Order: sequence, then C-alpha cells, then structure tokens
Amino acid sequence: WNTHIPCTMHANSAMTAAVRINKVFTTQAKQKGLVTGKLCMALWTGQVLIGSLGNSDLKSFQCLGVGCSQVVALERYAEAFGCTVMATEECQKALSLSPPCRLLAVDVVRLQADAAPQIIYECFEEFCIAEDEWMYELQTFSKATSTDKRISMLWKQAMKGINDTDTQWAKDTLQLMSQELADHPHPKLSEIYGRLRDIFLNGTLSESYCLRPCSTWQRCGSIPQPDHIPLVQSTSTLSSELMVPG
Repeated sequence: WNTHIPCTMHANSAMTAAVRINKVFTTQAKQKGLVTGKLCMALWTGQVLIGSLGNSDLKSFQCLGVGCSQVVALERYAEAFGCTVMATEECQKALSLSPPCRLLAVDVVRLQADAAPQIIYECFEEFCIAEDEWMYELQTFSKATSTDKRISMLWKQAMKGINDTDTQWAKDTLQLMSQELADHPHPKLSEIYGRLRDIFLNGTLSESYCLRPCSTWQRCGSIPQPDHIPLVQSTSTLSSELMVPG
C-alpha cells in the first residue's frame, strides 16, 4: 500500500484488508469442512526504498528497507504465539485517528537485535456499527477504549522499568482490570492480564521488560533463529505498509 500506487489511507487499507482476508479464510475453511491452522499476518509502516531491481534481462518491482525484515519477524512472533493480525507501534499510531478495528497491546519486543523496543498490537475485532445501534456501539467502544488504554500504559511502564511508586500504581490498575474481567470475562483480555500481573507482581520485572529476537523465537520452540531472518538495510524514501501472511 502506497508504494507504486499512491494511497492516502494506506494504514487503514492495509489493516482492513488483513482483517477481511482472515475472515474470508476462516469462513471458507468452515464451509468446506477443512481442518486448517490459524492464518497469521503482520503489518509494518514506515519508510522504504522501492523500484525495479535486476538487470537488462530480468527485472522485478521490489521493496527494500528495515521494514522487510521487521515485518517478517513480527509475523513469526504471531505464528509463535497463535496471533492472527499483528501491527507495530507505528502502525497503531497511524490507525489511531480512524481505527478500522480494535487493537490490543500484547507485548514489548525488539524486532531486530539493534532495534529499539516497541509495543506490538494484535487486532481484536473489526469495528462495524449498524445505523440503528450506533449509540450502543459507541458506548461499548468507549468502555473498550478505556481498558485498552490501561493495558497500553502498563506495557509502556514495563518497558521503562518500575520503582515502588510504579508498583503500587500497577497494582491499582491491575485491580481495576480484574474487576472488569469479573464483570465481562474474555479469554484474550484474561491472557494479557495474566502476563502483566506476572511481570509487575510476581517479580519477573528487573529493570525493564522487552523480549529480544532470540527469546521471542525460543519461547515457542518452533520458530527459526534470528540469523535465518533476512536483514535488509536501505535509504528510506517512501512511507508504505507492508503485510506478510503466514
């Protein structure tokens, strides 16, 4: 998106396409009675170098940049942890003004050994508001947003590290989440709550929390080591979205 054909809403278009591809894939598999694995996709946004690369006999349109290796790393994270549609922090920011779906912060990772840590997000559900139910949907969206913000704040604090004051704040915030989950149980939110509780309350957070590439892949045991991920560097020239299905 926004590479060889300009697209003003490229982040939204990429996310909407990813969500709907996953929906169609799941629906068709059920209709045909197929036993399939989960479809995993990752979205990255940023500066890339594009053009036709090759020689006089053979050329092809290519996209080069750090995003090429980072989006592959994120897709492999999705495969390792059973996620469907993942997005980087920059992608989430690009979607924040007019989000086509609900994104939940699920972890803090380095997508490359020398990359800065960042929060990564998983698509939770696509927003679809019927005209006769817009007020109810708006109220539901507002409640969900407050929960999502608390989750993001906890991950940001985990990335920075904590002191005694931060620990008390984390305990209070986790208590609020616990009450919300008691009133409105949900498996995905419970999973994220459990991981954050372990980080803040069970002493697993020393200075700052971040999964490095090696620990990310080894945590599952079935993901290739980081040296198998193609690392591509280039001069950045154009903002675009990259999506890798797995």
